[in-house]
Amino acid sequence: MNVVLIEDSVLIREHLCEVLLKLSDVFVVGYADNEESALKLIYDLAPDLVLLDISLRTGNGINVLRRLRNEVSTPPSHLPLIAMLSNKPDHYRQVTAALGADAYFDKFFQIDQALHQIQCWADDPSHLPFIGRHWSFDAFTDQIAA
Repeated sequence: MNVVLIEDSVLIREHLCEVLLKLSDVFVVGYADNEESALKLIYDLAPDLVLLDISLRTGNGINVLRRLRNEVSTPPSHLPLIAMLSNKPDHYRQVTAALGADAYFDKFFQIDQALHQIQCWADDPSHLPFIGRHWSFDAFTDQIAA
């Protein structure tokens, strides 16, 4: 599974790359730290999955998500996308869900759950999210705790 990582913090990006590369059949094929570079990278690489931070160096992940989902005639409109949240998570969960993010996770508190789910998707891509089937890492946490 080819993953594009959109994250402006070098430390967080390096950590996420490191842990993603430990997963089997998961490859970080590119990263960007701003809105325009993110869109260009996604269109150029056509990854299997995008991990998208909300706060970017210039622009923001909300605009990236909005622009991708508004391009209904192109593949990025159907591209699985996970929003990475850290600031005002309740507000941004609602916003990203309304704009078409397939899932979201708190990048400080839910990274293990997110990595587990990404590995499951890499093992069986038929379970990748798609528009219309919103997936929450909170629900996943509840499932594995039960």
